Amino acid sequence: MTVDEEKIFYNEPYLGQPLDSFLSSQEAENVAHFFFYAGMPHLLVNHHDYSEAETVREKLEERHLRADAMIPAGYGYSIFADPQTELYRASKAYYENCIRAAKIIGSKRLFICPCNGILSKRRDENLKNAARMVQELLPAAGEQKVQLALGTNTRGNSAAINTLNELYYVYKIINDESLGIFYDVLALEEAGETPEMWKDAWGEKEIYIYPRQRGRQE
Repeated sequence: MTVDEEKIFYNEPYLGQPLDSFLSSQEAENVAHFFFYAGMPHLLVNHHDYSEAETVREKLEERHLRADAMIPAGYGYSIFADPQTELYRASKAYYENCIRAAKIIGSKRLFICPCNGILSKRRDENLKNAARMVQELLPAAGEQKVQLALGTNTRGNSAAINTLNELYYVYKIINDESLGIFYDVLALEEAGETPEMWKDAWGEKEIYIYPRQRGRQE
């Protein structure tokens, strides 16, 4: 385990404030780096546009702050979409724009939180669709030199990839060591898992942490 969750700062709990206010508060607390949740009003990315990333980059540079990882908002997109649907095409374009936005704001990684899956589908269908989507996103991430990381989410937010075992299943289908992995702290608690269980399962692979707070939804 390489990340101490208590030392991670991120802007998601501050989405009710202007971005400038959040960045100024981090600057005042001498926080040099943090995780950037790409949600409105701090940063809008969709399947058409990611132009606001330039403004965010300028604001970070002015304050000498670094967004180590970017976390896309769920909105109406889904990595679980059926490949033949318009939702799949729009979701793929959205995450590709998130990769480009992450590159612009200086993030080394893009955390993909599973969300918006179809509950009526068999679980293995959702997992296989997610694997296909991530496989198709990896070349764009490699081109931008941004590492993709896939993680868990709570059952209330995601139809699948709620547990260590499901994430491991998807990871094995993708079969690409460049893909990072992370756990959502609320999903970890919900599944009855511990950081030690993850470390035992993944061995030497680096494990990241999404320190999501109770009360916020993807």
